[in-house]
Amino acid sequence: MKIKLQLLTVFLATFVGACDPNSVPKLGTYQGNLLIKSNSLGRNSSQEFAVSASLSRPTRNSMHLEITGEPKMNSTLDFTLGKGGQKAILSITGSIPDFSLSGQELSLDGECFTSKPPLNISVCSKQTTIVVKSSSNQPIFNLTLEYFNDVASTITLEAPQKFTLDEAVIRTMNMAFGTQEEFLHQLQAHLGAKQAYLALVPHLTYSTVFGLATSGPLAVVGALGMAGDLTPFIFPSRWLQAKQSAKLAKVEDDTYALMRGAVGLQVEIMAYGIDHDSREIEVLGVGL
Repeated sequence: MKIKLQLLTVFLATFVGACDPNSVPKLGTYQGNLLIKSNSLGRNSSQEFAVSASLSRPTRNSMHLEITGEPKMNSTLDFTLGKGGQKAILSITGSIPDFSLSGQELSLDGECFTSKPPLNISVCSKQTTIVVKSSSNQPIFNLTLEYFNDVASTITLEAPQKFTLDEAVIRTMNMAFGTQEEFLHQLQAHLGAKQAYLALVPHLTYSTVFGLATSGPLAVVGALGMAGDLTPFIFPSRWLQAKQSAKLAKVEDDTYALMRGAVGLQVEIMAYGIDHDSREIEVLGVGL
């Protein structure tokens, strides 16, 4: 159903014309979302779609955008530039609730194409984005798309290798992300325990040296602090802290061993499952 919009602002990277070449949109796939709010959806109700779109150029002066989403959302957007690049025609059709636009004439106004009131549409160009917005009370139409660069072709995958079950288990236990992370926690705990026990040995710090070099009341005030450095072993709290750090290190040892065993077991279960399925295929004579 065609409707009249009080104000529709369209930022659309779908034309070439007299625009800066840097703003020419890339042809290909876009992804984004579409937010709709209309009377047919109920009062104060809205619906949002995750959409993908394909931008093509049927002719030199036109752009065609196929928009698809779930559930069952399909729409098309066509932008055709007139002769001289001063006029353009915009059409939006499809299954968008309460929204369609057919043959809307636009005129070049600065860097954008705009329509005359009361519809007030403006179409502007960006290189890798498509944004369609309606600022009227009903319906609210907000389409945001970003150019989708398929990076899969630029990723170099690890070459396939053959492993025995024992090799696969050992490789997983040593190289799994979780076990490597836990190994760092284990190392940190052992270093913390070592530091706690070394703190029981008399040592010098800048404050201790300054206290020893100072005479008078200041030396008396800092005597307790110097005792913590020169005779740390006389403080029970230092021994308790060292024992606590040692127990924490032991806990991390057990956690690391359990995690290695868990990931190794997962690999074995997967391997036995694959072997079981392969044998069933052989018995049943089913070819893959």
